Amino acid sequence: MVRVWSGISASELDDIHLLAEHADLHLILSVIINRKKGYSKHPEVIRFNGKLGYIYKRHEQDVKEMEKRGLNHKSPVKKEIIPSNDLWDVKFTLNDFEKDKKDLERRKKELAFKKQQKKRYIQKKLGSSK
Repeated sequence: MVRVWSGISASELDDIHLLAEHADLHLILSVIINRKKGYSKHPEVIRFNGKLGYIYKRHEQDVKEMEKRGLNHKSPVKKEIIPSNDLWDVKFTLNDFEKDKKDLERRKKELAFKKQQKKRYIQKKLGSSK
């Protein structure tokens, strides 16, 4: 799933969502700049078409946060690839922010639940192998 979190600071994302967003920013840039067909109809790609300046800035914010956390980053984006007429600032509505905040919290809970299930499964398997 392609996702850019509206108005949510990179520092508020956990590692999984930060790294996923980082990959998605590259995907959006690549699809739009290289006019790729795959994902070209995805709502997030459509939403940020003509706003690659914002995608570039968000990428830089994500990179700064990744480095702060000690995560590797080896995929820089050259500022020169951004069309000069693209928007650099995107205004999100309060509704966008609240919707994304709720969605992020829901996803974090789902991940925690899946982690717990996996942990129980492993403990059960280890316990039954004795």
